[in-house]
Amino acid sequence: MRPLFIFGDIGDNFNVTSLPFIQAASGTNESRICVLGIGGPSWDTHFQRVFYERWIRLGVKNVIPLTLDVNSEPSIDVYEELSNCTGLLICGGDTREYYKTCVCNSEMKNKINSLYRNGIPIAGVSAGALISSSPCTVWGSKVTLQNNEFIVRSVYDNTVPEQELITGNGLGLLTGCLIEPHFSEYGGFPRLLAAMQKTSSQQGIGCDEPICLEIKNELHVKVYGRGRTYFIKKDTIMNNHTVRVVEPGQEFYLSKTLRGKVVSGQGNFSYWINKLSGYYKAKTGMTLYPGTLNIMLDEPYDLPTDVIRLEKEEYGGSVSISIQECVFLGRKAFILRTDGNASGNGDHPKTIIELATDIRLRDYYSLIDGDIVEVNLN
Repeated sequence: MRPLFIFGDIGDNFNVTSLPFIQAASGTNESRICVLGIGGPSWDTHFQRVFYERWIRLGVKNVIPLTLDVNSEPSIDVYEELSNCTGLLICGGDTREYYKTCVCNSEMKNKINSLYRNGIPIAGVSAGALISSSPCTVWGSKVTLQNNEFIVRSVYDNTVPEQELITGNGLGLLTGCLIEPHFSEYGGFPRLLAAMQKTSSQQGIGCDEPICLEIKNELHVKVYGRGRTYFIKKDTIMNNHTVRVVEPGQEFYLSKTLRGKVVSGQGNFSYWINKLSGYYKAKTGMTLYPGTLNIMLDEPYDLPTDVIRLEKEEYGGSVSISIQECVFLGRKAFILRTDGNASGNGDHPKTIIELATDIRLRDYYSLIDGDIVEVNLN
């Protein structure tokens, strides 16, 4: 599992909102949480008061400050500490400086991504939250066109009344979904919408300062804290945006695109789809073609826990199956995965997904082994 934690800011309830992160990062008795920040006159005091003293009281064994300098490369010690950490939090401040030190520095970016891909919990506060996604918003308050100018968030630098909106490719821990912290406090809706339009992003999340989001595998989002979270989606067909207001304690799912290549399968599902056709139709509302399209993904994929289930007891068999709805080349389809494959004890690793729909996908779309394809999850 890949856990990402997004904080709207260090709220007055940070004792509570940081608990999910430190619990995820404290899976062993020797928890080592690194806090990455840009050095400055108040950095040591800020680190001690906000992170070290608080988290030691909450039971974290080791809380380690890692100081970055915008004018020099990170030291070898910084990378060694990162290699041994059980959790990493990226602080807030001037987003341009964090973008320069954490994103533009390819070695640091690759290190953070490696930690995340290996299941180390990563958290971002304010600027750290902004750069976690790709694309991301880096700076700026000018959110409209020349013939309809509107300036927001000039509080960031009141000496520059008109700042062009700057976006870039962030860390990429989350893709295709922009993050906007301080959402209600700074009136972040116009900037988030403008950034989504500028980057052609289909999703955006605005979170208030006392909010923490726990995002698992870039898909499942749980909201903690106080205030609200705003999930914005672009409807490409209607060419408008929808806004969902999410309260603390609630959960929602992001859309996600899986990318991989077509590979040959073993043909096992064709027999069982045909034999259990009535059961599959009752579950999906579709008469499935007896066969699946196998796709090898770039990375393992775990199906969510709340998908459709065909239990072995329902048909008197020995294999239970998870069924997740998806969209393939504009067509409604379903990912089928046996419990054996889901546990790692089946015929396929988790890098393989098997798609079923009402047609033979290979023939209809003239697909051959090696073709690169995408599967959209909603």
